[in-house]
Amino acid sequence: MGFGSVGKSESTYSVDESENANQMKQFTVSENDVKLGEKKKKNKMSGAMKALLVVLLLALVAVVVLAVVIIKIRDDDKEVVKDTQEELADRYKETCLTPTCVSAAARIMNNIDASVHPCDNFYDFACGGWVKKHELTEDRPRISVLSEYVEEVDEEVQRILEEPPSDDDLKSVRSAKNLFQSCLDMETIGKRGGQPFKNWLVATIGHWPLISSAEIGYSFELTDVLIDAGKKGSFPLVQFFVGVDPRNTGTHVLKLDQPRLGMQDPASYLVPRNDPTLMAYQNYIYKVAQNFGFLYPTSGQRNVKAIVDFEIKLAKSCVPLLETGYEERPYIPMTLAELDKKYLVSEFSFTMFVKSLLTAPEIGVTDVTDDEIIINFSDHFFGKLEGIFRTVLPSVVENYVYWRIAQDYLEALSQPYLQLNFEFYKVLRGIDREQPRDSMCASYTKRTIGLAVDKAYVEQKGLLQPEAKTMLQDMIGGLQSAFNEQVDELSWMDADTKRLAKQKNGAIKSKFAYLELLTNDVLLNEVYVNYTFQSDKYFENYVTVMRLDYEKSMRKLRKPVHTNAWSMSLVEVNASYNPSKNEMDFSAGILQPPFYSKDSPKFLNYGGIGTVTGRELTHGFDYRGRQFDKTGHLKQWWSDSSTQMFKDKAQCFVDQYSAYVTEVAHMNVSEIEPLGENIAASGGIRQAFRAYRSWVKARGKDEQTLPGINYSSNQLFFINSAQLWCSQEGKEAVFAHLGMDSHISGRYRVIGENQNSEDFSREFNCSKTSYMNPEKKCRVW
Repeated sequence: MGFGSVGKSESTYSVDESENANQMKQFTVSENDVKLGEKKKKNKMSGAMKALLVVLLLALVAVVVLAVVIIKIRDDDKEVVKDTQEELADRYKETCLTPTCVSAAARIMNNIDASVHPCDNFYDFACGGWVKKHELTEDRPRISVLSEYVEEVDEEVQRILEEPPSDDDLKSVRSAKNLFQSCLDMETIGKRGGQPFKNWLVATIGHWPLISSAEIGYSFELTDVLIDAGKKGSFPLVQFFVGVDPRNTGTHVLKLDQPRLGMQDPASYLVPRNDPTLMAYQNYIYKVAQNFGFLYPTSGQRNVKAIVDFEIKLAKSCVPLLETGYEERPYIPMTLAELDKKYLVSEFSFTMFVKSLLTAPEIGVTDVTDDEIIINFSDHFFGKLEGIFRTVLPSVVENYVYWRIAQDYLEALSQPYLQLNFEFYKVLRGIDREQPRDSMCASYTKRTIGLAVDKAYVEQKGLLQPEAKTMLQDMIGGLQSAFNEQVDELSWMDADTKRLAKQKNGAIKSKFAYLELLTNDVLLNEVYVNYTFQSDKYFENYVTVMRLDYEKSMRKLRKPVHTNAWSMSLVEVNASYNPSKNEMDFSAGILQPPFYSKDSPKFLNYGGIGTVTGRELTHGFDYRGRQFDKTGHLKQWWSDSSTQMFKDKAQCFVDQYSAYVTEVAHMNVSEIEPLGENIAASGGIRQAFRAYRSWVKARGKDEQTLPGINYSSNQLFFINSAQLWCSQEGKEAVFAHLGMDSHISGRYRVIGENQNSEDFSREFNCSKTSYMNPEKKCRVW
């Protein structure tokens, strides 16, 4: 939606604005760095005292509710009316005064800017108070409600990892703590400098001409070097990986794709040669090589420029990252023999490359022949590769390959290399603050040996309780029913395609932040049996992780797809939809307010996790998800007429979001990149509200509203949904966000989806001339 190892991960839609996070360096911001060893003080307050405080709190709230003068906004003239004491007393009877409701009321009112009329600009109304309280600084160019919750979860994970390993820990948990400690040990890492990488490179792959002299008799063989690099998890010129076959999702298949580049997105290279970002990248390479020690300093600038010139040529033959959906790119099954015959890359043998990697003892796939099928997603790139090679000297290709291998390992080295890394990504991504080391190490450990960390976190948080899981499943069932109703209302879709859409909707699976594996200590240790780390050897640990992740991925070939596999860490603040599984996953981190609480009124839960769920569900039917059938197979199951009508309807979203202009950057919001997100957002909030009202109808009456707030339960549904996306971002962050992220900014998420909602305009009584109630509304679902 709008809230994916080695090679290229299976694609998912996620909530957390980081769909491409595994493809790019992240320098996130932590407002309150957690000091090592610091722990929350245990609450030793007695049960009786807690009960007394709750009673006093509720009594105080009751007095406030009866005494306060509530301001009510009337239609378009914004007439202010004071309610009588009798009206306040009546409202008090319909007010929820539980601690959860009191807390929610305080949060919501703290975020609102009541001086803005909801119909004039719903984002400024719902998030204006939050924005005023969160000022940006030079080292904090972007912050959001979501990022704050991510930081809270990350801090809890960090505290778990900071605990010294003990005999009571599982072996896998001890390994996680050792990896974390090795990452933190900057003193040892600093003493070793760049030498661990240089030694490892020569010993396992070869000599990088920029920084080391080759032994007598050494010659550069591209295929051999790419094989050796691939065995370590690096793929400089071609992405080669095992993944789920999108046309037969029960099986794994070999896949071949264009390379990942040093600046991630090929579009970043399609600029004038003296572009500041491109020159920053060239300077980055030069300084890294300089730190390692140029073999021939006088020719360093010339050689580095040649590397970048070569990469520009590669980029021109690649598809930009945000155009890499299956709809835009060919799915071409080919045999190894056909690959070598068609592309005729004299320097590179596809057959030798693939066979050598698969038949290696650590992978053990011994039945590979010239007839092995591999899915080629980059016919255009590989068709151009031979021509590109013909335009450069072999030494340029050699230097480029070793540079891209080096780039994969820079973050495992000492501070000078980390600083160069940061300075470059500051230019590329617009981030002005390096992620605190302890936070970065915790994130890395979580990604590496995540289930062990997940177990500790889920046990500590008590997630998920059976009754909460049941409540969420009931909510999802309501959303699926609402989606079917929406399908029945469509005039542009033919009857047969409607029938198949409802079948796919009914087949969507949901997984929550709980795995049976987490209750089986023996199996959990077996998963990480080879993931053993030393607390003072971070580079070696990093190399081990790269290699083991690659080997684990490649060994999936010839094995069936495990449908119960989890697509993300359980402790992320995230939800995702995987089209190849037709499945929604919900992490433990997102199962907290303002997204969800089993004690919250349903209007908050439907406005929170309900709208998130609606977006994920609708991703199964957006411009990309609709290409997968109910079993997750890439298949044309729509009629041609419905497909064309869908594209016509989707164009409305393109036009709508193209017209938005960012205030800080004074530029039009990019419309193509987040098209799927915008379709899903509008459909999702419509589903969630309909499902909520169906729940109320079945209940027979509206819920109690929140204390001290003069908004109906229906209005609070929309307010809570909007406040999920409150954010602040500076100009540089806007440029980076638009260029690299598949999600639109929080402001236009809120404005766009609610401008398209008839329910929103009705509940807030917006006139037909108001900004939030345009005459033309976009709707696909």
